[in-house]
Amino acid sequence: MNIRKAKVFLPMLLLAGALSMPVVQADPPAHSNARNHSQSHKQKDKDKVQVKVKVKETNKEQFNHRQAELQRQAEMQRRAELQRQAELQRRAEMQRQAEMQRRATARRLQPGERRVGFLNGTAGRYRYYDRRNDRYHDSRWGRGESIVVDGFLTNEGRTCQALRDDSGQLFMLVGNAYGLRTGDHTRVIGRVVDGGHCDWEGTAFEVTDVTALWGDARHRTTYYHHNYDGERFGSRNTWIRRHLRAFENRVERNGR
Repeated sequence: MNIRKAKVFLPMLLLAGALSMPVVQADPPAHSNARNHSQSHKQKDKDKVQVKVKVKETNKEQFNHRQAELQRQAEMQRRAELQRQAELQRRAEMQRQAEMQRRATARRLQPGERRVGFLNGTAGRYRYYDRRNDRYHDSRWGRGESIVVDGFLTNEGRTCQALRDDSGQLFMLVGNAYGLRTGDHTRVIGRVVDGGHCDWEGTAFEVTDVTALWGDARHRTTYYHHNYDGERFGSRNTWIRRHLRAFENRVERNGR
């Protein structure tokens, strides 16, 4: 009976002892550890490169965004400045028109006195004021007419260069005066324009060409004449350096 029990319990004791013993794992080979370490470093390096690329792309996007924002702000400022300039010009034009209207209506009408302005609405002939004679005159010509004026430039105009023709009519040069100035005796071609350009002083006259720059009141000498020089006047400073020369055109002398 004891022998049977020994045969049964002995294998069980051996199995229990085997299970209770610690398991000893074998170390991996050295070359396997080196390969795993190398792969780990490569993966880390790859991760670092990817991180740098992402950071660089993020910085580039932020830079482009800042540039776009700066351009947008600059465009908004430019548009605001243009609007401001346009508003200033509009206000200046309104003030100019209001000032012209104020000047036109400031003085009380005296017996026989007439206001300046157009005679038939906003086109055609108009009335102007001659400050030297303190009189009002009806312009001989309507707006848009092309005429020739021969006379002396004077300093009578407040806002424009004045010119009095040989008959005493007062004109005001609007726009390009071709360098002409007070004291010049000249013949000019042009067209009549709105008298408001020169505050209704004289007949407003836009010069298109200068045909003569005389040296005397009787047209006996000249600095420039289109019949002699055969070209456009250009500017007074171009011709004034020339010496006076006799003018032998009898038609011009006779005033025809």
